Amino acid sequence: MSDPALRLLRLLTQLQTGSLLSGPELAQRLGVSPRTLRRDVARLRELGYPVEAEPGAYGHYRLVAGAALPPLALDDEEAVAVVMGLSLVATGPLAGLVPASGAALEKIGRVLPRRLSRIAAALTASTDVVGHHNSTVDPEVLTVVARACRERLRLCFDYRSRAQHESRRRAEPYRVVVVRHRLYLLAWDIDRSDWRTFRLDRVSGPEPRTRFSPRPEPAADPAEYVHERVSLPPVSTTAVVRFHAPAREVASRLQVDSGRLEELGPRECRLTSHADTVEWHAVTLATAGLDYTIEGPEELASCTRRLAARMNRALPEGGEDSA
Repeated sequence: MSDPALRLLRLLTQLQTGSLLSGPELAQRLGVSPRTLRRDVARLRELGYPVEAEPGAYGHYRLVAGAALPPLALDDEEAVAVVMGLSLVATGPLAGLVPASGAALEKIGRVLPRRLSRIAAALTASTDVVGHHNSTVDPEVLTVVARACRERLRLCFDYRSRAQHESRRRAEPYRVVVVRHRLYLLAWDIDRSDWRTFRLDRVSGPEPRTRFSPRPEPAADPAEYVHERVSLPPVSTTAVVRFHAPAREVASRLQVDSGRLEELGPRECRLTSHADTVEWHAVTLATAGLDYTIEGPEELASCTRRLAARMNRALPEGGEDSA
């Protein structure tokens, strides 16, 4: 391969895979001599790419982190993935990153091959994001919180509640979870001795403090735990109902996004759902067109009895079902 620029691009592509490649391996893949390889590696270093060489029998070349981000070589699928990712950021809850993502999209768009430009344009034009909210997270807040989660650092921060009450919170942060286009922090609230979810757009002034020893998380799937917690209405009642029907059929007739549906057998499942009132539960269950047994709470059972009695009284006398 005689074109030096093309050789450098191919060498860079090989190094960016993250594999530990020996000199002979790289030279063979690129179809060059070991001497040419060493010269090309030196040229990449001059251009700002931090290429590390490990000498010896098990020596290798690898691309390591540097002080600045050098240009990257992307294959077709990687380039399209980056374009889609930047497009989603531009419509997401990180307001501070919208200008940066737009600028990055413009830079990539100017150098994309025509065949990829058409694919990327089609994907971005035909993709809509459902559930966008007018609530944005400061990227600096997200950066501090994410670092505290990774390094197990206690956090102190100001928090604004749903009722607009301001308070200073102390917490042990564990995970950031995205639910319905909002970012939430799952953390152990030190002062309340309980797990809490905090909307990151209501967090300000986070300050990392001392390290903490991690405790068992509140569920095997923390993301699902956060989803269930934030899906609860502000004032809610929980209904537990056993359906005598397949879980798939129940899911097709009822909205179960704010609850949990457990499959108990081929024709048996349990639904745990949340709503503002037991009356809402009673009417929704009664009109689902499926047989079920109420497991709790007793308020729902009482409400269902009253509803059934009222419906019976509403029937005209002497109808088909009268005794």
